[in-house]
Amino acid sequence: MVDAAAARVLNLLDEKTTPKSMTLMEGASVTSSDRERIRELVARLQPLAIEFARKYELAKLSKDLRRTIAAEVSQIWTILENSHAQNLRGMGPLSLGVAQQLDRDLEVMLNLIKEVIQTLR
Repeated sequence: MVDAAAARVLNLLDEKTTPKSMTLMEGASVTSSDRERIRELVARLQPLAIEFARKYELAKLSKDLRRTIAAEVSQIWTILENSHAQNLRGMGPLSLGVAQQLDRDLEVMLNLIKEVIQTLR
């Protein structure tokens, strides 16, 4: 699992293979020198993790659909929470009516996410 996660990190850092769903990420939040350092460290981690699993005969963990869904839903929750009118800065000032409507629309989606979370418990 660690080696697979490490591979995903390397893929995220590789701008050529970044999935379209990730193109909205702020690439500037990780400098090019940080990218190189992370690549170097993760590349060193991968073979160590593989050897560790082999050495201690650790079975690969099968993915748990419930946990995978919970992780994705958590990400959705965070994105929606950060999208409240009071948190938006790049759009310029919002009128009170637009801000209120935006927050009402978000609450509808957040309530659905709450139901998903309850279902997963």
